[in-house]
Amino acid sequence: MCVLTAWILPGDRGNGANVAPWFEFRLCFRHWSIPLSRRFRSLKLWFVIRNYGISGLQAYIRNHVQLAKRFEMLVKKDSRFELCNEVVLGLVCFRAKGSDKLNQKLLSAINDSGRIHMVPAKVNQRYTIRFALAAPNATTEDVGLISNWAVLCSLYLGVIVYVARIADDKN
Repeated sequence: MCVLTAWILPGDRGNGANVAPWFEFRLCFRHWSIPLSRRFRSLKLWFVIRNYGISGLQAYIRNHVQLAKRFEMLVKKDSRFELCNEVVLGLVCFRAKGSDKLNQKLLSAINDSGRIHMVPAKVNQRYTIRFALAAPNATTEDVGLISNWAVLCSLYLGVIVYVARIADDKN
């Protein structure tokens, strides 16, 4: 059984040509989809297992865990950064040692570079940078742990100089 849902948008009279005065609504078809019942949510998982197979899915997850652990090692080796929590699956939450403002500037510099994309989070009321591995065929070279780490460190230095310059201007 498939149920379709129609959304009606108020106040849209089309292009205004020869529209009856009582016509106040039009159907919006963009939200028509398979409902999110338990049966159809499990269908998504079935497609993933069918696509990868059990062993392929296990290899996918193990690869992302291994890459996340490598990134974790890079963070631990660098005294300028700290881990914010335990690394779980393909997610590494870290931050530069310093203020939240420094980490916000670092994250915007990372994302503005266009080479790496990371997202913010709050862990224990502290601004944190999240590095999530999600690419299906990610490898050490694709993730570029060495080159991306170098990019991240150079951006960090640029942000430190910028923050120090702003602090000097205020004094």
